[in-house]
Amino acid sequence: MNIRIELKRIVSLLLVSSIALTSCHSVSVNQASDSNVIIDAANNKLSIKENAETLMAASVYAVAVPFFSALKMTDRVKAVNTKSKFWKEVDEHLEKADTVGKGTVDLEKLAKINPSCLVHRSNDKKTVDAVKKLGIDVLCIRVESVEDVIYTLDIMGKYFGREKEAQEVIEYIRNKFDKIDNIVKNIKEEEKKTAIVMGGTLGRVAGSDMLQSFMINKAGGVCKVLEKKDSNWVDIGVEKIFEYNPDYIFLTSSTSLDYDEEELLNSSTWSAMKAVKDNKIFKIPSKMDSWDMPGISCVIGTMYMLYKMYPEYFSKEELQEEIDEYYNLMFGKTFDKNYLGYTLE
Repeated sequence: MNIRIELKRIVSLLLVSSIALTSCHSVSVNQASDSNVIIDAANNKLSIKENAETLMAASVYAVAVPFFSALKMTDRVKAVNTKSKFWKEVDEHLEKADTVGKGTVDLEKLAKINPSCLVHRSNDKKTVDAVKKLGIDVLCIRVESVEDVIYTLDIMGKYFGREKEAQEVIEYIRNKFDKIDNIVKNIKEEEKKTAIVMGGTLGRVAGSDMLQSFMINKAGGVCKVLEKKDSNWVDIGVEKIFEYNPDYIFLTSSTSLDYDEEELLNSSTWSAMKAVKDNKIFKIPSKMDSWDMPGISCVIGTMYMLYKMYPEYFSKEELQEEIDEYYNLMFGKTFDKNYLGYTLE
């Protein structure tokens, strides 16, 4: 009887050891393969190819454009969709690039130009599946937080063989937000300002899970909006905005508005709002290059909010230095504020 028990114990130990060894082997194999694979924002796996540095890209997603520029790979973009003429005016490669649609992919034309990869938004599975059937890779991105922006740079850098460029921009972003954090930590709780970002129509605001709301909080403000809608603009209505009654109202520059600052400031309907009474309604710059468009420019967009809400902690002169540094990083030169369409007054 004791012999049988001992034999069972030995067999059990051998089985456990075998499973453990197998598990260890599986982990090492996965780790080895993962070094040649990226996982995009839609949780799809893409293999990193040996010719990564020569792969050609296309996109109908305007958000992708600053990432192409930041990675210094616009000469490899076959087709693109730009929200502003700025990008084509400052980059000859983007100016020459074709288009395969705006927001919606023209599959026939995409097949004709045949890029290596379509960079696309992460919440459009139907398009992703259709493009894959053409034999074209799809790299999905999502950029509703700073970590999203950093992750997008990382995976695009690896896929397109631009890791060095990606890491340089990632370091810039992290350093700048560390700087913002160091300023904000000196702002006392009782000094904190409440704010919202309004969208294209009156009553539409950035949801609590959108990048614009993140920017408010990162700049030391308190975003009043609680509603969210899958990282999208939320129609909460004017009455709800009146109820929130924020200290500051920022207007997006990432989409066209059917109203403007002057309309709100001169409106008898809005006159009881704290932000209106205190003249604290500001459109986020800039006219040519939106600083609240999801992407690298959210750094200077956040700094703009910081300056507007807390000028005693972050000056106009400091902000201008940061704006110039950003454009030098992205384009190797600065731009006149009249051309970009912004004022810091």
